[in-house]
Amino acid sequence: MKKLIPLLIFYFLFKVASAKDIIGTYATYDDFINNTMDTMDGYIGFGHAKGQVTLRFIKDSVEKKVKCKDIWGFKLGDRLYRVDQKFGQPAYVLSVGKIIYYENGQSYMDAYKTKKAVGVFTIGYLCYFSKNMNSEMIPYDPKITDAMTRYKEFKKSNPKFMELFKCLGKTDDYSKIRTCVRAYNAAAKEGK
Repeated sequence: MKKLIPLLIFYFLFKVASAKDIIGTYATYDDFINNTMDTMDGYIGFGHAKGQVTLRFIKDSVEKKVKCKDIWGFKLGDRLYRVDQKFGQPAYVLSVGKIIYYENGQSYMDAYKTKKAVGVFTIGYLCYFSKNMNSEMIPYDPKITDAMTRYKEFKKSNPKFMELFKCLGKTDDYSKIRTCVRAYNAAAKEGK
């Protein structure tokens, strides 16, 4: 009996932890809004060829591959990811408010798989912004000309975000970017 109790405790804790790990894909924004998810049993990882990311899951004991360019987004545990449709790159939704802020998804996906706090990324942009959860994702990465061209066009056509743009400057420091976004979205909530 003494040996059975630790096993039962381990099993219970494993089931509780597993129940919180919701994994699946949303084909469209409407699927996300309606919480219609293609649920998976596990996450294996991802691959990328020519910058196109393919997610690898386990579903019904079989590996299932899903191309990011074919979906709106996905969940790994409690983290929501959206896909930059222009390049099929996943991005982690970090802040939702007057502006939506995303960071490169690869590092968060890597951290989820390895169960480490920090991951790395080798493809995609530093981060993104969008006006809402279904509008175009605009890349921000001071080291990549294409990203900054798109970002400058976004800035020009959206002067309502000027306070955020001023705060950002041309930094590539995640801490500063996050601080600027938090302050901007908090001020927007307070009506400033």
